[in-house]
Amino acid sequence: MTQSGAATGGPAACRTCGHEPTLRVANCPRCGSPLVRTTAQLPDAALATTAATASAPSVPPPPPTLPPTPVPNPGQTVRRSSLGQVSESVSAPAPTPAPAPVPVEPPPSLAADGLAPVDIGRRVVASLIDGALATALIMALYVVLMVIFFASVMSGSSGMVTVASLVSLALYAVVIGGSGLYYVRSTGILGQTVGKRVMGVRVVDVTTHQIIGPGRALGRYFYQTLMGIPFGLGFITVFTDTSGWHRGWHDTMARTVVVSVPPIPFGRSVKDVWAAMRGRRP
Repeated sequence: MTQSGAATGGPAACRTCGHEPTLRVANCPRCGSPLVRTTAQLPDAALATTAATASAPSVPPPPPTLPPTPVPNPGQTVRRSSLGQVSESVSAPAPTPAPAPVPVEPPPSLAADGLAPVDIGRRVVASLIDGALATALIMALYVVLMVIFFASVMSGSSGMVTVASLVSLALYAVVIGGSGLYYVRSTGILGQTVGKRVMGVRVVDVTTHQIIGPGRALGRYFYQTLMGIPFGLGFITVFTDTSGWHRGWHDTMARTVVVSVPPIPFGRSVKDVWAAMRGRRP
C-alpha cells in the first residue's frame, strides 16, 4: 500500500476531499484545492531557509524615486495633471515692490482760518439777484433796439434799416460780452458779484483761501456755462457734494470753494463791483 504524504514527506492530504496525491503537486488532482504543507512536512533545507528568513532583520524598501519634472518653456501649453511637484531649487522670481506713494501735504483747513460754508439758499438768492440785474440790462437793450428799428422803418429808407440792424447786433454783442465780463472781473478781483456781496458769499481758492484772479474766474465761468447744458443738470453736483461745502463741478474744476463772509449793502456792492469792472479795487 502506498504510504501517505505525511509519512513520506510528500504533499499533504487534501483538506477538502481527503485525497492523498502520490506526486508533489500544488493542487489536488481530484478537486483542485491548493495543498498546504505544514512545517513538520517540510524538508530540512526548507526549514533552514525559513528560519534564516525569520531571523534576518527586516529592512524597509527604499521609497520610489520620481522622475524629475521638466519645467515648461515660456509660452508652452501643458496639462495640469502632467505637472508634478516643483523642485525647491526652482522658485518664482520675487515680485518687484511697488513704489511708495509720495506724501501730499494737506491743504490748510478752511475752518482753521475762520471760514464757514454757505447754505444753498443764500447761493440761490445771490444768483437770482445777479440774474435780475442781467435781465434788466437786456430788457433795456431791447427797448433801445426797438426804438432804433421803428425809427428806421418810419424813415422809409432801406439804408437806415440796414444801419439799424447792424447797430442792434453790435449792442447785443456788447451786452452779452458785458455780462460775461461782469461775472469774470467781479469774481476774479473781489471774489463776489453784486448778488454775492449782498448775500455774504465769496469765491476763494480751495487751498490758499485767496481771490482767484480774472483768469481762473474765466475758467470757472466757462465750466459753469457747461453745467447748464442740457437743462442745467450739471448744477445737481452742488446738491450732491458730500464735503459739506456744496462744491459743484465748476468749483472742482477751477479748484475753488464758496465761503461765507459778512454781507454788504446793495448800493455799496454796486459801487464796488463797478470799480472792479474798471480795474480798480474798492
